Amino acid sequence: MEGKLVCSNLSVYSGAFSEVRKAININSGDIVAVKIILKQGLDEDDINALEMEMDILANVDHPSVVKLIDIFDNSDAMYLILEYMAGGELFDRIVEKEQYTELEAVTTIRPIVDAIRYCHSVGIIHRDLKPENLLY
Repeated sequence: MEGKLVCSNLSVYSGAFSEVRKAININSGDIVAVKIILKQGLDEDDINALEMEMDILANVDHPSVVKLIDIFDNSDAMYLILEYMAGGELFDRIVEKEQYTELEAVTTIRPIVDAIRYCHSVGIIHRDLKPENLLY
């Protein structure tokens, strides 16, 4: 990714070893997500899982799978520059909506099933599919 990024001070997501921040490419104006993975405290299995995640993201190409744009690595952290998913989690939409018509359910699940089918066709299995991990 050419250019510099400016990250927000607020985390969009924060986990045990990583956080995701919204950023803007100064040159292009593109909004991206930066997943910051701190290396301190990671064991060999964690590093292997991280490398596998990066390899998978670098090799998938589907409209319903988040795109990996670039990777930056230093001694303290790994920075994954990802397509920004502004629509939030499926979980939040389910809670807000409470009820779905059959048409709304089909419209919601079709791209998810299509993405899962694509991943399976290239040998990828997502072991943690749940509404909290599905983004719009």
